[in-house]
Amino acid sequence: MAIESILRRASLVLGTGYVLFFFSERMFWSMWRPGDEMIMHVLAWLLYSFFAYVILAAIRFFNVRDVWGLLLVGALFGW
Repeated sequence: MAIESILRRASLVLGTGYVLFFFSERMFWSMWRPGDEMIMHVLAWLLYSFFAYVILAAIRFFNVRDVWGLLLVGALFGW
């Protein structure tokens, strides 16, 4: 596998993980408070990136091509 392909997949997973992290945690649960540590936010982002990898793998494995399949994959994330 070429390095470009690895970087492309890593950026897709990390970018999707950031979107999931932002809309699941930052937007609804927390604002930056004085006692917060940056490392905890980075670890949470990496955890959401793992979830993003699972979601993207499910989309590829089940060959999701319509909105109903995407709804089921979204339920996997919600679970």
